[in-house]
Amino acid sequence: MGYTTVFTGSLDFVGDISRSRLSYLKNNILGHACRDHPEWEGAKGLYYIDLELLDNFKGIQWNGAEKVYDMDKLVNVVIRQMRQRFPDFKLQGIMYAQGEDFDDKWELVINNYGWAVKEKSKITGDVARCPHCGKKFELK
Repeated sequence: MGYTTVFTGSLDFVGDISRSRLSYLKNNILGHACRDHPEWEGAKGLYYIDLELLDNFKGIQWNGAEKVYDMDKLVNVVIRQMRQRFPDFKLQGIMYAQGEDFDDKWELVINNYGWAVKEKSKITGDVARCPHCGKKFELK
């Protein structure tokens, strides 16, 4: 058994992205097993690139795979690989993460340097809803 984290949101491409770039990303990076690519910098010890293109081809999102670990590192592998071939490749946006534990909530953001970083989310408000069972909890 492992630990499940659910991701919502997307990381959008900065500027227009050509068909050749989309094709390269889709066919050579997204969905690939990191262990099959020892040449990928930063990929050692990671599993699959569990990301897919958005339906409108304007960015990437989580592909719904179970047991995804180190999403921030996976996104940085994508960025590194794309920048090797397309140096001006950039992403922007936020992906929201919710783990199995109620308080395991964080955001994957693209920082000012163009890299994915993990930032802890603060639980705000007086009432919160469990993402798994739907029960409401008072936070007072």
